[in-house]
Amino acid sequence: MKSFLFLSILVFALFPGCDDSASTNNSNNTNNTNNINNVNNTQPPEFMDFPAKVVSVSDGDTVRVLYQEQYIKIRLMGVDCPEIAHNGTSADPYGVEAMEFTENHMENGDWVGLEFDDDSCASENPPADCFDVYDRMLAYLRTDEDQDLGGQLLINGLATVYTSATFNRKTLYLQYQQEAIDSNRGLWSE
Repeated sequence: MKSFLFLSILVFALFPGCDDSASTNNSNNTNNTNNINNVNNTQPPEFMDFPAKVVSVSDGDTVRVLYQEQYIKIRLMGVDCPEIAHNGTSADPYGVEAMEFTENHMENGDWVGLEFDDDSCASENPPADCFDVYDRMLAYLRTDEDQDLGGQLLINGLATVYTSATFNRKTLYLQYQQEAIDSNRGLWSE
């Protein structure tokens, strides 16, 4: 009996990767960095100054995150995505596409980097001007692919620049929007 137990332990020690469950989970996703259970996802990427974990995507420009042990809604700074259907209203053109784009770039459990025009918004008690009228924190979101989500939405024609607001990336975002217009992408294709 002792030799059988020893042999079983030896087999498991020598062949730890023989479990097929991990390989079948990856069959549809060759890059498994977005999997919430991925052990490599336990620490945020080093380029993120204010990391948060994605909890859910509400629409193209609103994401719920876990930040400093609090659940908060983030409204992307400087961009406005078309609306999705809610409360009996129909979706705006490209509203669903914008939401799907955001979902495809940040799944539940992914790290995102919050970025602010004023780093005091990252504090435990951010000033009131860090929030919009719906009590959503205003921030730029950096994906775990090291991309500015708002900029990517604009480049792909899935958002417009929020021109009535003042924010640091406004000039850059207007350039991204113009690129989408010139290329007839998304909202600008019709």
